[in-house]
Amino acid sequence: MKEEEMDWEVYHLVVANPGGDIASFSSRIGCTSEEVRAALHRLKSALLVEEMEGGHFRALSVQEMLIRCQARYDRNFPLSIEDGIIRLKDDREKGS
Repeated sequence: MKEEEMDWEVYHLVVANPGGDIASFSSRIGCTSEEVRAALHRLKSALLVEEMEGGHFRALSVQEMLIRCQARYDRNFPLSIEDGIIRLKDDREKGS
């Protein structure tokens, strides 16, 4: 299966089963844990899913995706989001 197809399958599993983990996703689609882990890593990097405490995953809402995207790429955005923690950037981080 191509990476794009795997990502699509895993994303839909996360949406349908919020709070699922790598083992449950891999057993549902019949792929290895490593393949599912790699897909989840790509989905996290693309700001589509979030890993919660205990290795469980959930899909981000559109609003969460947009805010995280802005926090990542807009140097003037006043907030940063790291590991689910939102904090104000200081002036050095804003690029002033």
